[in-house]
Amino acid sequence: MMLKVVFVSNYYNHHQSDFSDAMNAMTDIEYYFIETVPMTSERKNMGWQSSGKSTYVLSAYQSGEIRDKCLKIIDNADFVIIGSANDEYIASRHQKGKFVFHYNERFYKNGCPRWQIPLRYVKNYIRFNRYKNDYLLCASAYTAADASITNSFVGKSYKWGYFPPVKEFNINELFTRKRANAKVTILWAGRLIGYKHPDAAILLAEKLKSENLSFSLNIIGSGELEESLKQMIREKKISDSVHMLGVKKPEEVREYMEQSDVFLFTSDFNEGWGAVLNESMNSACAVVASHAIGSVPFLIKQYENGIVYHDGKFEELYNAVRLLIADKGLRENLGRAAYETIVNEWNAKIAAERLITLYKDLQNSGTSNTFIDGPCSQAPIIKNEWF
Repeated sequence: MMLKVVFVSNYYNHHQSDFSDAMNAMTDIEYYFIETVPMTSERKNMGWQSSGKSTYVLSAYQSGEIRDKCLKIIDNADFVIIGSANDEYIASRHQKGKFVFHYNERFYKNGCPRWQIPLRYVKNYIRFNRYKNDYLLCASAYTAADASITNSFVGKSYKWGYFPPVKEFNINELFTRKRANAKVTILWAGRLIGYKHPDAAILLAEKLKSENLSFSLNIIGSGELEESLKQMIREKKISDSVHMLGVKKPEEVREYMEQSDVFLFTSDFNEGWGAVLNESMNSACAVVASHAIGSVPFLIKQYENGIVYHDGKFEELYNAVRLLIADKGLRENLGRAAYETIVNEWNAKIAAERLITLYKDLQNSGTSNTFIDGPCSQAPIIKNEWF
């Protein structure tokens, strides 16, 4: 029996393309991706726009006729995944008690202020708790805890995330390329904005250099902090070790990851998921990441496939990177395990297959314990201070 599955979100991009392709490739699935708004100029400039959209993509914003067609497709689907889109797209499904998976990062990235709890409780209770067949796909390890503040999705939250394209390598050949680096190569990539804390990478470089450690730091990205970061580099006289590379297309960023030994991920709790973690792990980097990032508790096992440090604790960040510079064996062991995590579990194909199983479990019994870990396993309550 053909299942009709619809993914509704703001705009189609490389974060959903692999998952969508995996769903569309299933012979027993009729799949649609419905985008509700045009892609922003900022995202286009970052290279997020696909050269050509797949036939399963429909743009509801193009005309009233197309929007009506999309609403009919949504209404007739077996289940719908709704991400960054208005709930009006699923209003008819709610009236009919049909299955909906809400695809969310954090509800309260910096916690829920006490004075807001009564208002948000009412709002989220009305939004989520009235519907028996609504479930939560947690695109952050903190989503289930945020939802629980307002008693939403209790026992109905499942691990999820972003699933950027996965590349398979001959892992020994990949490490041969990395070993060719004259110095331990460290990479930081992202928008140069406050909550991502790119300045931490520069302060790290300053201290590493003061210890006469051999390394090279590349920083990819642009943003409001770009000029101040360049000034920092000049003032600290570390231009020979730190290289600002500007904006790169997603495929170019991946190439830099594949050449790098260590990847730094320094964001705070405002980082909902952080797909660069998937990508850097897939590229067999030894990752050092803040505990506050939404993807970190799901993807990283401490000293097995990466290193986690307390958000904002500079000495922990420094000690982790210093250790990796000194210990080639640890770098490569973490990188290999990181690669295996993505290739064998946290990828679009496995997520797509598991989501179908999850839907069937929920349809049959209203709960699912099929998967112990990884995508579609039950999401635990993880508080900000877990680490």
